Amino acid sequence: MISIVQGLILGLLQGAFELFPVSSLGHSVVIPALLGWNIHENDNSFLIFLVATHLATALVLIAFYWSTWVAIVAGLLRSLRTRHISPDDTNAKLGWLLVVATIPAGILGLCFKTASAVCSLRPNRRPFS
Repeated sequence: MISIVQGLILGLLQGAFELFPVSSLGHSVVIPALLGWNIHENDNSFLIFLVATHLATALVLIAFYWSTWVAIVAGLLRSLRTRHISPDDTNAKLGWLLVVATIPAGILGLCFKTASAVCSLRPNRRPFS
């Protein structure tokens, strides 16, 4: 079971490192191991905690960038309605770039979901050995 202090520390790490190109999920697994905390990574309460912290991060980012997201979605819808992306419509361009960039990431995620689950929840195991 995760204590309130441990949850606070891991939550702060999640919030601090989510916007950087490092794995905030990795911090949630590695930090307890380094500090000798008795947290079982496969325990349902820990997994719920991880999902909750990532959901909270996503909600905060959506709220913080709400006007930008609205502009991007409006650009996407505008380009679908007119079937054209005007050269100066940066929101439509960005929206379509996000859609196109998500496709290979989704395919790779489906291909490697078993290996990534093993790596992220069991830092001592090697998925490819």
